[in-house]
Amino acid sequence: MPLPMLPESFVERTAAQGLADLKRAEQAWLNLATSRSPEHVALALRWFGRHLNEYAWRMQAAMEVDELGRQVESGPLSTPCQ
Repeated sequence: MPLPMLPESFVERTAAQGLADLKRAEQAWLNLATSRSPEHVALALRWFGRHLNEYAWRMQAAMEVDELGRQVESGPLSTPCQ
């Protein structure tokens, strides 16, 4: 069985990690969200909001790292290091 190809950028890796986390938590989240307990529904919504917030931060960092990588690959830095 061939190994799956790794994503080429940090953004792709971060997106893949986020989707994998959601997939792993899907059944537990659905159980909480469809329960009749307001506390459980609130917990499910809070977890989902936290997940979105965390991955928004991670995605921003990944985009910045990818941009720095493109700048380094494109040639010498515009300002010399001191």
